[in-house]
Amino acid sequence: MLLLTVSHDSIEVAAPGRVVRHDAVGIAPMCTRQLHAIDVGLISVNIHVHHPRFHAFCAIPEPGVLVLDRSAFARFDEQLVGAYEGRLSLSAAAQLFEELVQTATEQLPRPQPSDPRTRILRQLMRTRPECTLDDMAGLLNLSYTTASHLFSRTMGVSLRSYQLWIKAVRAAARMAVGACLTDIAHEVGFVDSAHLSRTWRRTYGFAPSYITDGTKVRVLG
Repeated sequence: MLLLTVSHDSIEVAAPGRVVRHDAVGIAPMCTRQLHAIDVGLISVNIHVHHPRFHAFCAIPEPGVLVLDRSAFARFDEQLVGAYEGRLSLSAAAQLFEELVQTATEQLPRPQPSDPRTRILRQLMRTRPECTLDDMAGLLNLSYTTASHLFSRTMGVSLRSYQLWIKAVRAAARMAVGACLTDIAHEVGFVDSAHLSRTWRRTYGFAPSYITDGTKVRVLG
């Protein structure tokens, strides 16, 4: 995740053992943190697992919070204001997203060289996200334990977290067209709507009802 303030005011991000106050912060995958940003225009850029630059954010050292140079993003200030105010088109927002992520990764630590089997694993997860660790181990000729470690290193999250994320993304697509939460939960593979709500809150930091409230969230598509 990348956090940028539109106003250049500082936000506070607290992770175990570290608190940073700044106007640009990079956050590693699965980092447990608290955010304090009262009366601050904030842009949150969420880099998903399949993005080619996701692995760069896995290189952020423990506890997973890194101060970035906000001036490197200054050339995007006008677009950031437009994004904050909901004035960007979908194509303009997509372009801004890619440029912000690229600018951020230029400041991140260099990731460790990847295992050559990671390319196969990434392709496997794109085409068969429901794969079990047993499936992966067999396809990659690895032991179960080695496959588990390879997955975590490659994807930056555990297999269980990854598969829950896939379900949450599918649920978001259904929410965008107004489907019932209970129906969505059953369609995408959650036990019930409560299970979906808990996973959604852990993934995105707010309840599913928030995104379906048109007075709070406007979905561009």
